[in-house]
Amino acid sequence: MTIDFADPPAKWSALGYDYRVIVHVTIWQAEDVLTMPVGALFRQGDDWTVFALKDGRARATIIRIGQRNNRQRKFCRALPQAIAWCCTRATG
Repeated sequence: MTIDFADPPAKWSALGYDYRVIVHVTIWQAEDVLTMPVGALFRQGDDWTVFALKDGRARATIIRIGQRNNRQRKFCRALPQAIAWCCTRATG
């Protein structure tokens, strides 16, 4: 990807050597999607799995995921609303 100035050089030439910018590029976005933290997901073979509460116990449940970033992943098929998923963080 190349990012270039749209203004004429007279407006930006004084920025100097090694001028830097931080850029956030959006390649996908959607509204009203169900996401979860990446820390709640783990691999089980080739599948993505989440612990879901069922009958008072946490059970590994295979799910399909879609788009992701470094913090969140999107569900392709949501868990039934009656099932709560759980996320734990290692302490130490």
